[in-house]
Amino acid sequence: MKLSYFRRRTTRRTSLGWYHQEGKPHHQQMEHYVGRELSEHDIWWVMARLAYASVAKTAILPVQDVLDIDEQGRMNTPGKGQGNWGWRLVPGQVTKQTENQLKEWTWFYNRD
Repeated sequence: MKLSYFRRRTTRRTSLGWYHQEGKPHHQQMEHYVGRELSEHDIWWVMARLAYASVAKTAILPVQDVLDIDEQGRMNTPGKGQGNWGWRLVPGQVTKQTENQLKEWTWFYNRD
């Protein structure tokens, strides 16, 4: 199984949206890949850490995933001409705890 499968399947959804919509067979496959059970409360964290830990030169995290936002944070719907690009990050949405977690991963996975 390749992790790229999950990213391909979530290009139009947030990680939490993917988790809510895909169903148990996909959850089990992801759980097998990471070696533990997952829930809607940690899916963004696990997927983000996998991105940082990958051998890819660059790791990009959608801020909606970092904020653990569901489909309400979706930026656009391909093929839909209206209602896209309405979500905005507002000051204070990124907590100090989240900021520190991203800094730690940046240091730990040598991504500075």
